[in-house]
Amino acid sequence: MRQLGFGSVGLIAALAMSVAAVAQSSDRVTTVNKRNYSGTINTVTRNDVTVETRGGNRKIPSNEIESVVFRDERRELRSSRVAALRGAYE
Repeated sequence: MRQLGFGSVGLIAALAMSVAAVAQSSDRVTTVNKRNYSGTINTVTRNDVTVETRGGNRKIPSNEIESVVFRDERRELRSSRVAALRGAYE
């Protein structure tokens, strides 16, 4: 069984707090294999995120998630997240 690192736990916590606020938005989840899932995030657990897509619900394991972008999020938040993924903390 693979354990979640600090970054994954933080990501899941951020998603859990944001789901209610973005339930009507078009969101995008990108996996570590660079696959994108666009739709509405409707379920977040510590183990996975479920995205409602045109092709149906897609359950994505949390250890496979690289990033999450919410349709209505501010550009500064998105830019900061991308910088953090690259290790650019300053």
